[in-house]
Amino acid sequence: MAIGSQQQVAEDYEQLKEVLELYPNISIVRTEGQPPANYEIEYHLRGYIKEDDNSVGIGQTHRVQLSLPFGYPHFAPIAKPLTPIFHPDFDPAAIRLADRWQQNPSLPELVLHIGEMICGLVYNLEDPFNQEAADWYKLRQDQLPLDTLSVADIEPIDIHLPDLLDDKDVVDEAEDEAEDEAEDEAKAEYKAEAEYKAGTKYTAGAEYRAEAEYKTKAEYTAEAGYKAEARDEDEVEDEDDDLFSSLRLERDCLPDGQNPADSASVHRIRTLVDENHIFTANRMMSELPEDTPFPDREEIQLRIAKVLRKSDQLFQLAEQLESTAKFGEAMEVADILQNLAADVPGVDILKARLQHAMQLAPSTAGRLGRRAATPEERASSPLSPSIKMPGKPLAWLSAFSRPIMAAILILAIAILTISLYFKDQNTLSQSQANVLKGKMLIEKKQFDQAAETLEEAKAILSDLSVLRFRKSSQEQAVDALISSTELQEGLQGRVLYQGEYIPTGDAVASEELAVLADQAQSLAGQNKIVEALGLYRQALKFATDRNLSKQQAALNEMIQSLELRQALATAEKAEQGKNWDEAASAYRKALTLSGKMMSLGTTSDITSRMTAATFRHELDQSKKAFTQSQWRDTIKYLEQAQQAIDANPSVVSDKERQDLHRLLINSRLYLMLSTAREAFQQKNWALAIDEYQNALNVLASAPGTAENLHGESVSKIEKTLLMVKIAQIQDQIVVTEGKEDPARILDRYRDIQRLIKESAYQDDSAVKNVAQKIAEKADKQQELLIQREKIAWLEEHFEEIFRANFPTFKGSKISQPKAVFLRKVGGRLVFTLTCLERSPGSSSKLELNYQFDPANGRWSTYND
Repeated sequence: MAIGSQQQVAEDYEQLKEVLELYPNISIVRTEGQPPANYEIEYHLRGYIKEDDNSVGIGQTHRVQLSLPFGYPHFAPIAKPLTPIFHPDFDPAAIRLADRWQQNPSLPELVLHIGEMICGLVYNLEDPFNQEAADWYKLRQDQLPLDTLSVADIEPIDIHLPDLLDDKDVVDEAEDEAEDEAEDEAKAEYKAEAEYKAGTKYTAGAEYRAEAEYKTKAEYTAEAGYKAEARDEDEVEDEDDDLFSSLRLERDCLPDGQNPADSASVHRIRTLVDENHIFTANRMMSELPEDTPFPDREEIQLRIAKVLRKSDQLFQLAEQLESTAKFGEAMEVADILQNLAADVPGVDILKARLQHAMQLAPSTAGRLGRRAATPEERASSPLSPSIKMPGKPLAWLSAFSRPIMAAILILAIAILTISLYFKDQNTLSQSQANVLKGKMLIEKKQFDQAAETLEEAKAILSDLSVLRFRKSSQEQAVDALISSTELQEGLQGRVLYQGEYIPTGDAVASEELAVLADQAQSLAGQNKIVEALGLYRQALKFATDRNLSKQQAALNEMIQSLELRQALATAEKAEQGKNWDEAASAYRKALTLSGKMMSLGTTSDITSRMTAATFRHELDQSKKAFTQSQWRDTIKYLEQAQQAIDANPSVVSDKERQDLHRLLINSRLYLMLSTAREAFQQKNWALAIDEYQNALNVLASAPGTAENLHGESVSKIEKTLLMVKIAQIQDQIVVTEGKEDPARILDRYRDIQRLIKESAYQDDSAVKNVAQKIAEKADKQQELLIQREKIAWLEEHFEEIFRANFPTFKGSKISQPKAVFLRKVGGRLVFTLTCLERSPGSSSKLELNYQFDPANGRWSTYND
């Protein structure tokens, strides 16, 4: 199926996927073609549907099929609902989209537009496809839309470090301010863009999407601002407040070599974009040096690219409308185009041409109308005015007028016959002209147009009347051309080549292949290897695409020979320039080529050179990754370099092997510390403890490979490890507190105290502060435990206590003891003990204040 530029279709597909990533309620369910020419789109939106019982309900899931027609993007996609969507612009076989496409020929915007239609944001009540739906929507306009297209939230990462002492999340106010500030800047910036868009023709749905997109953009910019400010704060933060700052894991070591900003050019570009001089801004942007500071460069470039793409689509649409004589519609598109970009090249010429065509069209139509009407007016006009005479009718006049009337009738018939003759003659001439045009198109191998022209030549013969007898011979001539072998074969994609009909592509490829092969052979003879290879590869592609197997074998042999020579020459040149990546790649390529390589150097020699080049390339890549704190990539490159020399260690020097070993250990150490930090921030205590311990083990086992991490930094890692272990126990205490187990909680606090006591940092001020608070909490749990023990003792011995203090109730039955801690007075613990006393005929509640003196371990009654 030919649907226009495959590149355009592929680009639209990629744009559609990128846009739908922002809209989680719209998804591509299925596609057909490569690139896709058919889509099945699913919308998760609230929208009216027609139920099986013919009632109207609200559905949550809807599907639509989109097909790109022949001539896309000049012609709008064809849309068909796959579910019973109830909408004024939907019928079971089609969706009204042509007008929308003329206004904005964008596939992603069209998919979003259909979503707005489904949820009731966009509908047409004046000329609906579905009158029943139009009546339904008209009565319920105040309830619409039922839903909106929601943009996916992009939430910034909010990292909260645990409060090791008070069990609360601490939110840094500076981070909040950074987020708010970045969000305000993004909102103001996006508001300016929205005001720009308000000057063009946007639908209500597009305005809604702009607002939704602002939300996403603002959040994303706020996140970026938060991260940037957070990095700045990390660089100046005190080392005791950030346990990682001393490790220098976040320091940017790259040199700053940017040129001074050309502020005038940047300001001029922004002004041009605001004034819609997009093409001029694009030219200045391309001339602006890459190192010129331009904070919103990417946003400006995206905005320019979007306008350029839409301008190209609108220009093509205007030319298409012009070619079909729709000059008024073409002029409207040209106006929209000029509003979109005021400096579109060629738009003024296009509008002048359209204006001229619109002025010529009415006068031409008038002249043609008069020429066509003249014979008919003469044939249908009255031959003579009616004559009224007073008195009796004249019989002699009636007898005299009959011959005159007959003559006039004969004359009229003759005039009509002549008129029809000339009309038929014109029809035959037009048919013969189409036949000649068809022959010319066949010669030009434009077979589809030729067939269409010949069919038109045959069809217009049905208008013949007077010269109908010539219809048969003319039809035979047309049929002979239509049924000719050349046309029929051409319609099937075959042309005459070297005495036989073959596919057109094969014929073209064979002709071009011969030309390319001759040119390539000539260049190879002049020792222009690169140019010759380019032509040979182009020739091979033609041969492969057209399945020309004989030519492929010869071309492959020539290419292999030239590539071998080129690969070895390239490798030697790259080695001289210490471009190890290119050298290794060239040697690898040489090893895969034909046996002619043996005449230029042994396999062993090339293998050794390739190994050395590969090693140095991976080592260079690892050093770049190391300076950028990309530890995993660094380790990957270093391990690949190690693998390269394992089988042949003699290809590199001892110093290079030592550098490799040292850098590999350092990279693994930094990765451990980075992983530990991330685990710490995510409260993954076990992983953080393991990684910190692994880092310390590496430092202990290989002290010579990480000189910059010894001394104070080692102590900080050990201190951090201690704090992480305390944090882990703190989390366990939180879980235990929910179960009200003071004994277990007390044990965990004592575990923390034991950790601190056994560490080398018990005299550190921060650790002392932790120890003091833990001791306070442990004492509190100890008191709570003692209180519970005393309450249990009181409830166990309540009967003997009450009978000793209330002898009058000696014969009564007492039960249901309840002890409650009141307060602590002078070191003594005061409790209230109650029970229920029952005697024959009555019951009462007994209460007694009882105290315990820890100094002597005795109980006694308590009186205020």
